[in-house]
Amino acid sequence: MHTVFRIGAVRKLDDTNRFWQVELKLTSDDDEQLRILTNRIRIETAGAKSWLRLGVLLMKIGQFNQAEEVYTAVLNQTSDEFAKAAIYNQLGLIKEHQGEYNKAMSFCEKSIEITRNVLSEKDPGLTTMYGNVAIVYGSIGEYAKAISLFEKSLEIRQEVLPSNDPYLATSHINIGMVYYRKGEYANALASYEKAYEIYKIALPPNHPDFALSYNNIASAYQSLGNYSSALRFHKKALDIRLKVLPPNHPDFTASYVNVASVYEAMGDYSQALLFHEKAREIYEKVFSSNHPMLATSYNNIASIYHE
Repeated sequence: MHTVFRIGAVRKLDDTNRFWQVELKLTSDDDEQLRILTNRIRIETAGAKSWLRLGVLLMKIGQFNQAEEVYTAVLNQTSDEFAKAAIYNQLGLIKEHQGEYNKAMSFCEKSIEITRNVLSEKDPGLTTMYGNVAIVYGSIGEYAKAISLFEKSLEIRQEVLPSNDPYLATSHINIGMVYYRKGEYANALASYEKAYEIYKIALPPNHPDFALSYNNIASAYQSLGNYSSALRFHKKALDIRLKVLPPNHPDFTASYVNVASVYEAMGDYSQALLFHEKAREIYEKVFSSNHPMLATSYNNIASIYHE
């Protein structure tokens, strides 16, 4: 059996962007769930160039600044148009995560422009690009444009992918997230449950995407007033993230904040404050001082004290 490690930290060794140090922590050889998850991640990055695999891995473990350095270095060195399209696409995701939505949109649109020059409108290669532009539209409140692009991406994927492919689940989740932001919680829950049914077939039970699925279902239940179901699914999401993600991964904050919000809705303010403080500690470590999510965290804590 292959030896399995957890990633501790990643850092650049010199200014050439050619050498990176990855700190690994040995895990138990009989950790069957971790082995299954590791194999799944190998499948997800199979066939990609080494720099793209490194960037994707860095993003999966929450090292967005390091991923940006990798992609920027390769972008400055390559003349391959497909490589440029892939890099712009990934940079768009990074900037969306960092709250820099104008830059995110610019990168995503560059990716689509390059890809359209070499692919047909129905090529699966465009679906990710459409989806990423839609994510940015959703982040800035352009919900109609976001749903239109997400549905266009889903339509292409349904034509070329098997019915249990995880990419279809991603499309359903993205559509559900836009419905949620619009306040259409029943429609959001329906989309989230479609994704969950696909994940049950396609992914190992501790895959990080399962945590996202639980988290989304819980948020819809909470908005519909079903607090017991919301708390149950939020805690299932947190349990998975605690098992498979490195300390201070940004995804922990989503679980902590959502668990806190359910406790707050139930009137349990001491538990709500406990989980909001956990989220704040991570935000202060991984985000810049002017990141919008950090301000939101402070407001969340202040609202508990106000109660």
